[in-house]
Formats: sequence, C-alpha cells, structure tokens
Amino acid sequence: MKYTISIEGGFTGIPRHYQGEIELDRDVQEELLDALQMEVAPGGERIPDALRYSIELEQAGKTNRAVFTEQHLPAKLRVFVDRIREQDTAG
Repeated sequence: MKYTISIEGGFTGIPRHYQGEIELDRDVQEELLDALQMEVAPGGERIPDALRYSIELEQAGKTNRAVFTEQHLPAKLRVFVDRIREQDTAG
C-alpha cells in the first residue's frame, strides 16, 4: 500500500511529510481504508496548537484521501501514522 501523510500545526508549526510504500495484510488495509471514510467535516472548534493530518492511501490503483484534526483522527489511523513516524526516525 502506498501512503502520503502530511502533519501540520502543533506548537512549533513545522510541517512533517511522509511518503512511501508498506506491506500490510489485506485486513489491515481494509481497516485503514474504512477509517478514512470517517472523515469529520471541520467544525467551529479551534484548538490552539492542534495537529491536522492529511492522509492519502493507494491500494490497487485507487487513491483514498481524508483530512482529520487531531481530536478526530480514528484510532486505527493514529496507530498507522505512529508506525510510519517511528520507521522514519529509525531509518
């Protein structure tokens, strides 16, 4: 599965971008794609220094995108993003 993740906002305001490809079980891929469908329309709440996640996943030539605020990022996607960030700092 190919991914592109952009994280913006936060205390420092320094954007972070991650892009690559990762091998995942089909079940995990489906869970992530389902979680992307949970995108919440931006509301009136403004949380100072909150992060904004733009996530794009490509599977079998189909691209799925969604944008989440920190408080609305689904748990499955949060775990995935954390895994990608850990891989990036380790490599």
